[in-house]
Amino acid sequence: MLEWKQEIAKRLSAANLRPEREAEIIEELSIHLQDRYDQLLSDGATHQEASRQVLAELDSTDLQAEMRDAENTVRQNLLPAGAAPTGRWLSDFLPDVRYAGRGLRKSPGFTAVAALTLALGIGANTAVFTIINTLLLNPLPVEKISELAAINTTQAKLTTQSGELQLVSFLNLKDFTERTHSFSSLTAHSNPMTITMTDTTEPHRIFLEVVTANYFDTLGIHPFMGRFFLPSEDTTPGAAPVVVLGYAAWQGRFDGAPDILGRTIKLNNTPFTIIGVGPKGFKGIYAIFGPDVWVPSMMSGQIFPAQQANALSDRAIPLFTGIGRLLPGVALAQARAELDIVAAALQKE
Repeated sequence: MLEWKQEIAKRLSAANLRPEREAEIIEELSIHLQDRYDQLLSDGATHQEASRQVLAELDSTDLQAEMRDAENTVRQNLLPAGAAPTGRWLSDFLPDVRYAGRGLRKSPGFTAVAALTLALGIGANTAVFTIINTLLLNPLPVEKISELAAINTTQAKLTTQSGELQLVSFLNLKDFTERTHSFSSLTAHSNPMTITMTDTTEPHRIFLEVVTANYFDTLGIHPFMGRFFLPSEDTTPGAAPVVVLGYAAWQGRFDGAPDILGRTIKLNNTPFTIIGVGPKGFKGIYAIFGPDVWVPSMMSGQIFPAQQANALSDRAIPLFTGIGRLLPGVALAQARAELDIVAAALQKE
């Protein structure tokens, strides 16, 4: 959250409020200002424009008059349903917040049930939308999708997680690649993760995926501009700081700049060179939560947090999902049986 609290405190200094009352107003109002700032950003404003607009709206408001109206409103009955707003956003906003807070504090049991119900409802709707969006609205624009198979692991022991799909370590996937013969190509990708990207302006939070060099080739897709990763760029840890932009990120964050290739950006403070732009419409395997950028797996040490920085050399760090393209004539059951044999051998080893 930006320094809204300091700005509000400056404007309340002459009101001589009780410390606890002033703190309450500053807390509530700073949340409102942050919401207004986020709304302006979503409407296309820059950080500077949004900040100036929020502060201008704050300066145009007589806070002491607003507070008097707010306190008077709190002492009165609630407005009838459908009543028009007063036009004073603080006097409308504070009573609503206080009334809701008092009601929830009086009924903690109801509060817990309401929160749980909201969480379950949002989760269910998100899951349903994800499935519909992925399968119907945004089918993967890849070559011969019926030949692709995802490779995950499950717990063999009888635990609460037994049978649940889990990620695979990089070294296990490397062994699967070397020891199986059911796939013409086998690649790997991490789940989308949030990182900080810095270009010529301010830092942004974006989604990134770490992938092996043959990720795009295995899927059978082609760059919109530039190129994808070379095998030589994914052999030595930390040696090839190159990045591929998603088409939507290129359009949205770089305004579709025609000279984007060769430009340097920082990902978690490490400089990367943009070498390509992904095809239009490709949002990654997960479709709805697709990444903005992709980097080769050998750059994991510069991307993953400290506790996962050894993901390339530690078999106990599962961070990837495998994707295999089946050879012609090889059934999925045959590939699964072969993977089971390799997994059993790895377990013994």
